Amino acid sequence: MFAPWVFVLSVLAAVGILGWQAYSHLRIGSWPALSVVTLLEWLKIDWAHSPRDWIGLHALLAALPLSLVALATGVAAVVFWLRIGKREDAGDQGDWGG
Repeated sequence: MFAPWVFVLSVLAAVGILGWQAYSHLRIGSWPALSVVTLLEWLKIDWAHSPRDWIGLHALLAALPLSLVALATGVAAVVFWLRIGKREDAGDQGDWGG
């Protein structure tokens, strides 16, 4: 029952991020770009401020919108949860010969 909550929270996070960006755009006239690197900077991870290695990964994370990553995290959790559930159901049927 963990995955549905992850999905709901990730959708709320994605909507919240997009809502804040829209509000900011309407208020100041420019769309604030929020990427995964922005989140890492908020978390005070030094690598996000000045990467010395893994430059390509930094560029990739800087290009990924944070709202899209939040939504994808929830979808991935649900897909994983459904696959685990199918695997457990298949295992239960195999034990009883049905």
